[in-house]
Amino acid sequence: MGEPPSWTREKKLEYIFRHADAEQVFTRIFETNLWDGGDSPSGAGSTLELTENLRKNLPALIDQFTVKSIFDAPCGDFNWMKVFLQGRQIDYLGADIVKPLIDLNNANYANARTSFIHFDISTGDFPKADMWLCRDCLFHLSFDDIFRALRRFAVSDIRYILTTT
Repeated sequence: MGEPPSWTREKKLEYIFRHADAEQVFTRIFETNLWDGGDSPSGAGSTLELTENLRKNLPALIDQFTVKSIFDAPCGDFNWMKVFLQGRQIDYLGADIVKPLIDLNNANYANARTSFIHFDISTGDFPKADMWLCRDCLFHLSFDDIFRALRRFAVSDIRYILTTT
C-alpha cells in the first residue's frame, strides 16, 4: 500500500489523478500519504494541534443542541475524534470513501458506540443521526458533487450539519 521511497510529489500527483474517479483519487491520496499530515495521514487539518480549538468548543455545541449521535463523513483516520469521544456518551458513525481507511478504523477503533462505513457523501443515503459533521471536505469536491451531497443531507433524517467549506 505504501509508496516507493523514490516517488516525487509530481509522480504521486500523476498516479493519483490518472484515470481516476473520486474514490480512486482519495484512496490514492491515502496510499501515497500525499497530504503528509504528521500525526494524521488525513492531513494537517486532522492533527491534534489543529483540532485543539474544535475539541475544546464542540462539547458546548453538542450540549446546546442535545446531540446524542454524530455522523462524521468524511471521517478520515479518526485521529482527533478518538480523543474527543473519550468519556462522552455519543453514538458515532464515521464514514469515508476510502475503503482501506474504513477497514483500518473498524479494526482499531470500532466498539459498541463507534463504527465506520464505506460511504460516498455525494451518492449515499445518509443514516439517521442528530448531526452530520463534514470537515475539510467540500472544497475538495466539484460543485456538482457538493450540491449532490447537500441534497443527500437535505432528504436525510439528520437534524443539524456542522461543516467547513
